[in-house]
Amino acid sequence: MDQADINSIDTIFNPRTVAVIGASDVYEKWGFQVFSAAHESSAGTARRVYPVNTGASEVHGEKCYGSVLEIPGQVDLVLITIPAPLVPKVLDECGRKGVRGAVIITGDFAESGPEGAARQAEMLATARRYGIRIVGPNIMGHISTASGLITTPFIHDIVKGRIGFASQSGNIGVQVLQYGYNDNIGFSKFVGTGNEADLTLEDFVEYFAQDKDTDVIALYIEGLKNGRRFIDLARQITPRKPIVVIKAGRSEAGSRAARSHSSALAGSDAVYDAAFKQTGVIRTGTVLDLIYTCSALCRQPLPQGNRIGIIVIGGGIGVLAADECLRLGLEVPPLSPETIRRIDEVLPQFWSHGNPVDIVAESSATNECILALLDDPNIDAVMCVSTPGLRQILPKRINHVPPATRDATVARLNRTIDTAIADLDRVINRMDEVKKPVIFCKTNPVEEKLNPRVFARLNEKGFTVFRTPEHGAGVLARLLWYSRYLRQRQSQRYDAQS
Repeated sequence: MDQADINSIDTIFNPRTVAVIGASDVYEKWGFQVFSAAHESSAGTARRVYPVNTGASEVHGEKCYGSVLEIPGQVDLVLITIPAPLVPKVLDECGRKGVRGAVIITGDFAESGPEGAARQAEMLATARRYGIRIVGPNIMGHISTASGLITTPFIHDIVKGRIGFASQSGNIGVQVLQYGYNDNIGFSKFVGTGNEADLTLEDFVEYFAQDKDTDVIALYIEGLKNGRRFIDLARQITPRKPIVVIKAGRSEAGSRAARSHSSALAGSDAVYDAAFKQTGVIRTGTVLDLIYTCSALCRQPLPQGNRIGIIVIGGGIGVLAADECLRLGLEVPPLSPETIRRIDEVLPQFWSHGNPVDIVAESSATNECILALLDDPNIDAVMCVSTPGLRQILPKRINHVPPATRDATVARLNRTIDTAIADLDRVINRMDEVKKPVIFCKTNPVEEKLNPRVFARLNEKGFTVFRTPEHGAGVLARLLWYSRYLRQRQSQRYDAQS
């Protein structure tokens, strides 16, 4: 793409004026949902969002226009929710208005068969006659947290962050965003690419590569329109920005479903897998693996080796964590004598004296144990399955403390939590100094409710607490693979220059 194409995509994510064609006050209609999302997200910004509908004088209490041509001033972006047969005529009006981008939510185009494909071709010809860039059709909208624009319906909320995400499935896109919200993982931008009549997933990869708001690129792929271009882009981008993907259609049944859903050629999974490995693209298998890997890449240093130090609050969790690490090709090596000596100073004498480090429920010692492992020359990364610090002061429990000492007890416990948070800052600083990742995992599904202040501090510092040790081990394995790829690329570059 040239700079004009980049600028066109940037306008789609950062428009000054938006028109929703098919805007409606009927809750069940897409025009209601899309206009509501765009209108609400633009509140408090300089952006204007105009409703357009030939059958309404007002939508959401706003003056409604019968055509985009009636809107005063420039319109940068249109969001189209009207039936497919009407889209070409409306795009012609948009072209005469000088609209630069169109996000076409409407389906019933190429994905629906020959008649729909003909409609899509007519629509594209109209758009190209005027130089309008199209996102879609058949999509769930797009988002820019930097400009505060949401056109995707059914989003509860989204966290602002540094992940740029393009998805060939709108439903998967929404699922990824909402899992991210639940785990406090932030996104810079999201776009559903749908049928890719004009702008393709490859175009958005190239855009994200130069986007100053994006540090990591996440993709859900069913099939690429231009595989060679994707490979060339990935080879250029991955040394400076990670690309993390879910590639659907591993099986023949999955490939058929992908072709039916997106009208794209799914292709051989083995070919995709080889291409990803050759170009440094990190492949994941599930939504959580995708967002957890992206989150870690936004904040964590890359491991320089596969030796993992594990800290656990109980023995059984340690067995599972170690088993998963070993299954993924990670090592769980013995600790150095100096590390054992340091941990002896903060744990009871009956601690495990090995790796994994079982802290025997002494959660207040977790931070000191992490620091000891970070300084161990035999350890390249730390996985902690024990949230640092004392757990929440539970009202029902504290009420059993005699009234005469209750206030003093609460104050003492709060001081303990304050100390844990201060020590956690020391851990994070040390992690950055020695450039070894520290992965935190929950010990139970509701742990953030038991230790809210520590979780809040971790989130504030950019850390995601993963749901299980298995997730943590998977993230470490993928970070190690990417680290090795980058070193190999650097070595090849050095050899070429010698």
